[in-house]
Amino acid sequence: MNRLQTDNAEQADVCLEKSMSVVASAIADPSRVAILCALMDSRAWTATELNAVAGIAASTASAHLMRLLSSGLVICLTQGRHRYYSLTGPEIAGLLENLMGVSMHSHLSPVTSTPDPMRYARTC
Repeated sequence: MNRLQTDNAEQADVCLEKSMSVVASAIADPSRVAILCALMDSRAWTATELNAVAGIAASTASAHLMRLLSSGLVICLTQGRHRYYSLTGPEIAGLLENLMGVSMHSHLSPVTSTPDPMRYARTC
C-alpha cells in the first residue's frame, strides 16, 4: 500500500469508529430502547404513541426521536398534520434482536460448584 491508500484506510477506520459510537450512544438510553423495541413490529407510530409506550413526557419523547433520527435508526413519515416514525430498515431490527440476545445472556448468573461456606473471602 502506498501512503495515500494508508491515509484513506485510516480515515475510513476513524469514520467507522465514529459512526459506530453514534449508533451505540443513541441506543444507550432505556427510553430510546423502549421506543426502538416498540417500532420492531414494522408499523409506523406517532410520537404520542411512543411516549406512552416509553412512559415519558411528550417533550422527552420528541428529543429522543430527534436523536434516533439523527443517528439514522428511525425515519419520519409525514401525512397531513401527523408524523409517523418507523425503523430505518430490517437491519436495525436485526441489530436490536442481536443486542437483545447478548443482553439476555449477560444477565444470567454463572453456575458454580463451590459450596456456599467456601464462597466467602477470609479476613484477618
